[in-house]
Amino acid sequence: MTRDEIHVSDLMRSDAYARQSDDRLKDEDNAAWVMKLPGQIRDDWLTTLEWGRVADRLIENAVFGDDDARTAGALALADFSTAWKALRAGEAPATSQFGDLMQRLEERWSREGLTEAALHRWDMHLDALWRYRHPDGVILCADDLPLALQEMSGTFFQACPYQPDGLGDAVGALGALDQFFNNLRDLREDTLGGICYLPPDLLALFGIDRSELGAVMERADPRMEKLFGHLLSTVVPELRLQAAPLFSASGLHESWVEMLHSVSVRHSRIEYTARLCRFNAAAFSETYWLLVAQDLAQTPLTRRR
Repeated sequence: MTRDEIHVSDLMRSDAYARQSDDRLKDEDNAAWVMKLPGQIRDDWLTTLEWGRVADRLIENAVFGDDDARTAGALALADFSTAWKALRAGEAPATSQFGDLMQRLEERWSREGLTEAALHRWDMHLDALWRYRHPDGVILCADDLPLALQEMSGTFFQACPYQPDGLGDAVGALGALDQFFNNLRDLREDTLGGICYLPPDLLALFGIDRSELGAVMERADPRMEKLFGHLLSTVVPELRLQAAPLFSASGLHESWVEMLHSVSVRHSRIEYTARLCRFNAAAFSETYWLLVAQDLAQTPLTRRR
């Protein structure tokens, strides 16, 4: 990266609230494609992505880490929540470090004429972040997994700009599918950080106790191979079927065409690497991020300052 280049992770403020980890490469993996978009279209996507990233990071900071980190995280999260409530009430946020972000969101909402029903999806996403980005936020049973994935990320995809008409359910399914693959990609990081998206009955079905997951992350384990083989042959095909209308729709906005291509490539890369590493989360992390860095080096997506 040169001083004259701006990457999507710079514009999403990926490292502005980093306490647990540096997510710049993760954000490049998720969203480098946005840099292909022109002007206002790119800015609308970046504003939404920044909102999602900042909310996720603040909740993580308020829950994890040492006492000082949690205290600082809780204060920043309270500031964000106050500014968000003011925005949703149609008021100008009081003095807040997030005032500029909230103003940009309000301008986007005004241009698009979003309804209260549409804006409620944003509230649902924040609520899901709080419930699941938490050591006690366990998905209770395997039957609840698709709904949890939808609540965590389907709602965020439904908040993205330039929504295709009449395809809200397919958008939600794509978001759920994306959350599944992100969970698979980030399995080791989340597990070691105290987050588990695998329901207790699913773990029990394959003879795994949650208390041993930390150790299981460091090796290939036939039980994890069978568990994720099961999910990839049951949950994933159903979500792909539900999302399929998006991929065959005509007249999609150019940003959605780019996003669908990027999502497909990323999901394929995650599944390929996971299978290659026999669902050994430690080996996956070492291999996957090298592949991402290589791909980004071959086709850097930046803009000039």
